[in-house]
Amino acid sequence: MARVSILLITVAFFITVAPITGMGGYVSPSQNLEIRTWYDLDAVRNNLDGNYTLMNDLDSTTAGYEELASPSANEGKGWQPIAAYQPWADTTFTGFMGTFDGQGHQIRDLYVNRPDELGAGLFGEVGREGVIKGIRVVNANVTGDGFVGLFAVVDEGGRIEDISVVSGTVTGEAFVGGLVGDNFYGVVTNSHFTGSVNGNHIVGGLVGENSYGTVSNSYSTGRVTGNSVVGGLVGSNYQATVSNSYSTGSISGNNTIGGLVGDNSGTVSNCFWDTETSGQATSAGGTRKTTAEMQDIATFSGAGWEICAVPPGATNPAYIWNIVENGTYPFLSWQPLSASQNQQPIEVMSVLGPLQPFNPGGPVVEITLKNVGVEPVISLTATLELDTPFGPFDFIFNVTPSNPLQPNKSTSDILTLIGGGFADNVSYPLKIHATLQNGAKFVYTKLVQIVEPR
Repeated sequence: MARVSILLITVAFFITVAPITGMGGYVSPSQNLEIRTWYDLDAVRNNLDGNYTLMNDLDSTTAGYEELASPSANEGKGWQPIAAYQPWADTTFTGFMGTFDGQGHQIRDLYVNRPDELGAGLFGEVGREGVIKGIRVVNANVTGDGFVGLFAVVDEGGRIEDISVVSGTVTGEAFVGGLVGDNFYGVVTNSHFTGSVNGNHIVGGLVGENSYGTVSNSYSTGRVTGNSVVGGLVGSNYQATVSNSYSTGSISGNNTIGGLVGDNSGTVSNCFWDTETSGQATSAGGTRKTTAEMQDIATFSGAGWEICAVPPGATNPAYIWNIVENGTYPFLSWQPLSASQNQQPIEVMSVLGPLQPFNPGGPVVEITLKNVGVEPVISLTATLELDTPFGPFDFIFNVTPSNPLQPNKSTSDILTLIGGGFADNVSYPLKIHATLQNGAKFVYTKLVQIVEPR
């Protein structure tokens, strides 16, 4: 990392590039390389200053996954981070110095299990004007020691922009962030994290430590758990800048905890956190707001944000931020939220009953629901509307901001329908109430039949 190696770069770096015939300049050894498989992505480590373009989604069905990025890859260690973080390198800089354009494609199901290593992530280190943008990371699981994040360390002019992480789980010891573990003289902008971040010291929902760097127009809705120096967006903001950003996730820790920032010796401007969902009334930076205020455009337009209101399912890319007035938290205009806002996020998997042959209090019924959307669900109830004197019947699922229902996961609730009864082969209305982690709310009705379990 450049904290140590920046002053020790040798002249040899400048003479390794190939000269252009007849010109005094030079070119990178290769340009415009296309990524289509995990094998292609893995090869990036062999040329850290190339220009790369992700041409399609990568997931568990894409060639190379089992060998390179699955839980069984590399003897259970999973993915080997590109551009390994080497904080004590005493010669040349070893981070990624090229460009990587995800073009909005997804990288799914990434698995990294390196609890004894520094710099665990998709990339270990990005710097020296390296730029990574336009990637949608979904269902990533990253475990490391120190400096842990999807992009573990960003430094010396490195830039992370237009990145989303959905349903991410990031775990480490120190300098742990959902997106970036340590932002040292780097830039993180127009990005967001949703999932959970777990660590001990200097832990943040988006960035663990922002040291002399910049974080702007970004947000985190992830759950953050640590011991000391814990923040919903940034754990430690050391002589650095955070602007036009917010956090809403639940925060827990023991010492130096903040709803937005845990510890701050820099500048935090036009930033907010939700006191109700975070469980934190104080922060080392930012302005506290209620959930209702966080879903009011006036909160953000009054702070100079480039934001506009849009109808549900719509976006306006002329602005950095969009919001469904009194319906969602702000979201970045490039986010593909239209699908998740229009799509009904909860699917009924089963309605079973009676679970017991006879119950004097009434039939016992179990309802199982599944999150088929792309955002975690933080509140979920279902009302079974039976035409009886004691109905309707409310099923309340164990889904909360601190225990969200992640995408592709199911949850069940069992209830005795006191004084109730139902008939075979008859459809009954089931009204579903769901709140997503991004603030979107859904209320809709499905017709269901209660089926006897086999």
